Amino acid sequence: MDITRKTPCRLDFVFAASAPVVVILRRGPSRRVRMVVWHTKTDHFVDGEWWHGRIYADKCGLSPDGRLFVYFGYQWAPRYVPEGFFAFTAVSRPPMFKPMALWPADSTWGGGGCFADNGRLSLNYGEGAMPDAHPLFRPQGFQVQAYPGMYCSPAPDAAFRFNPDEYPGAEWVGKDHQGRLVFYRAGILYRLLSNKEVLVRDFNPDVPPPIAA
Repeated sequence: MDITRKTPCRLDFVFAASAPVVVILRRGPSRRVRMVVWHTKTDHFVDGEWWHGRIYADKCGLSPDGRLFVYFGYQWAPRYVPEGFFAFTAVSRPPMFKPMALWPADSTWGGGGCFADNGRLSLNYGEGAMPDAHPLFRPQGFQVQAYPGMYCSPAPDAAFRFNPDEYPGAEWVGKDHQGRLVFYRAGILYRLLSNKEVLVRDFNPDVPPPIAA
């Protein structure tokens, strides 16, 4: 029996609204996530940090210029924050997860957010329910507010996403900033050009570093 054969990785995509930048969250193996920045105009990829835990892609967002990334998740092993807590919302500079601002959470209710513009972040908490920022990671350089309806809906990058059924066999379908159809299947990113599938990148060979004991 071949025990070395791997299950294809999973991919999530978060688009910047005004710049040709996408954050790709590459998931797999279990509890391992890597952040990769994809410059769609040139198909240049910047491989970033591996995360040991979970990132909730549906609660993530990019600033319109692609410089700031808000995410919600938990760390399986403490890394940046010394004391333990269940989960948190954080803002980082892609392709790194290292927080430049962080809000602890004791549940997965709410959390994450979206950028109204490059200088304003809306967090997925109702009015009066926003947690205080961690004293080591207070936001600087942008304003923070509660999203009026709690969850950012529709997501700022909704226009880049299509129903996967629109392309046979695809696990996710969207368009890049140049309006070209893109999709992924079995951990491989493709672009459709003149009705031909063009491989953009195979993410399956990426291997996370060993976890320190």
